[in-house]
Amino acid sequence: MALNSVVKPQKLAAVAAEVIEQSLTIPALFQRQGFDQFRGAENDTVYIRVPGILPAREIADFRAERTTPITFDAFQDRKISLTLSGNTYSATKLQDEQKDWDSIQWSRVIGMQAQAVARSLNQKAINKLTGAPYLATIAGAKANRTLRASLIELRRIANAFRMPMESRTLVVGTAVEAAILNDPTLTLAQNVGDSVAEGVLREAFIGRVFGMNIIVAPELAADKGYLIVPSAFAMATAAPAVPQSAVGATASAGANGVGGVAARWVLDYDPTILAERSVVNLYNGVMNVTDVFEGLDGTGKPNGAIVDGTGKVGEFFIRGVAFDVDATADALPDAKLNANASGTGGTPATGSLLDQFVKATGVGTIFS
Repeated sequence: MALNSVVKPQKLAAVAAEVIEQSLTIPALFQRQGFDQFRGAENDTVYIRVPGILPAREIADFRAERTTPITFDAFQDRKISLTLSGNTYSATKLQDEQKDWDSIQWSRVIGMQAQAVARSLNQKAINKLTGAPYLATIAGAKANRTLRASLIELRRIANAFRMPMESRTLVVGTAVEAAILNDPTLTLAQNVGDSVAEGVLREAFIGRVFGMNIIVAPELAADKGYLIVPSAFAMATAAPAVPQSAVGATASAGANGVGGVAARWVLDYDPTILAERSVVNLYNGVMNVTDVFEGLDGTGKPNGAIVDGTGKVGEFFIRGVAFDVDATADALPDAKLNANASGTGGTPATGSLLDQFVKATGVGTIFS
């Protein structure tokens, strides 16, 4: 019987994509880019457009005769590049004897291959989550501050950083999870948000408090947590083309195939070892997103994007705040230290990018 009459490539590719999508934990919390955006992209790169910031100005005396033109500020969007830099795969083979005598079918094996790919994507996302340039880490064991108060402080800092309110998620390790569940002063709402309604994330959801969905991720360090929104990180997947020399197909899963997972499954036969060979793979890339931040003038009024003395616009990672349940002191921005350590560039001084950020948010230590 012909190979194509036995194997349904599109159906099995769809199974692989769906299993990967449903097995994702941390990547499911990230903003995701669709497959079609990468077709023909130069250097395997697409650009995420991030809105710029404009200041608001005011006419001192709106009844007075105006002889001076009003000020027109230039507007410019920022483009953040996301590059596909990985080709994650699972490859295996079935010898003739396994298929003929053990009744092993690819419909069974392909799910295990997809789970292996999902585990790799989860780890890549964990590495990006834990390695992001957080400007603040809130302590969970600070003297005279309860865990409840620490979580409230975490929310306060997020608000000061102007983190978007919607879809906030606190991803925690197992020790943080235990501390939260054992705290009698915390009442966890059990309504599941849209971002955690499906797949393994639903099982990882432990409750909602202070506007934050709380998700446990056993892969994290037990005492660490990270408050993020989906737009803090971006992950993209793309399915490689199916070669003419093999049976196979590509498929997408999640959000009608847009912004979900795209994967490929291919199958061929190696006559030198009398075995069929199966590969599930996808291209992928992940990044964190920085923002331009609006500063304040000498009177405390907004005056547009923070810019240093050379005209460089400051970009800050403000869509995430870290949490350490065992730490006894908060780690906050300090303009007196080397600003490069906070990922903002510039030299520590009055008016530096970090100094302006601290003044605008009220979080941390200004230079003077």
